[in-house]
Amino acid sequence: MILGSFCDDLHEMAAAGRHLQIPEILEAYRGAPRRSLFDEALENHSAQSVTQLELILDLIVARIGSDFTPPRFLACYQEFMQGIEWTAQSSMDDIGRTYASAFSQYYAPFMSRHEYILEHYLVNYVHRTLFPLGPQESNRGLSVHHIATSIRDQCLRMIVHYGIIQTVLIGLAGFHKAEFGSGHVIKVIQSFTKTFEHSLTFPERTLQILAEKGVKSCAGLAILVRN
Repeated sequence: MILGSFCDDLHEMAAAGRHLQIPEILEAYRGAPRRSLFDEALENHSAQSVTQLELILDLIVARIGSDFTPPRFLACYQEFMQGIEWTAQSSMDDIGRTYASAFSQYYAPFMSRHEYILEHYLVNYVHRTLFPLGPQESNRGLSVHHIATSIRDQCLRMIVHYGIIQTVLIGLAGFHKAEFGSGHVIKVIQSFTKTFEHSLTFPERTLQILAEKGVKSCAGLAILVRN
């Protein structure tokens, strides 16, 4: 959420041509977490399981319905659906409660001991995509990262990637319960990367779906992926 707010501010300053103020905002954000200035804002936003699920599911369905999806990710997706007990008879409220239960009972306890796994994914993503600026023109080639050119778009895409991975993992935790482990996390991340990051259509479709849902800021999207 802090990163999303930071990217929103940078985007607005750049759009307004206020480039001379960027060092000032950088310094403010550098010191704010140490002074606990964001603590109150973070505590005032509760988890929105149903809203989160609806958005993430729309994004996943948009990807697997557009072109070839590797069987490995489809297998993870099947376990995810079973883990949140998603059936034709289930309401979104029912699924949301099961999802929240899977998070608190199985995902959160495991991830509190292994949070470095997702941290490594995000650090790798930042270096690989040159976040938040994106690849330079001469390095783009066949890369799809050039579709999102603004700092805000780059941040929205990263939050979406993190949100999809986290959501699928919560479903798998509900499916495997006490047996949920590092192998499942690695499998989801590897299959996600091949399915979503290598897609030629998903980056642009991501921004379209977010716009259709009325998501206008990175901080707002970050709130939606909070558990």
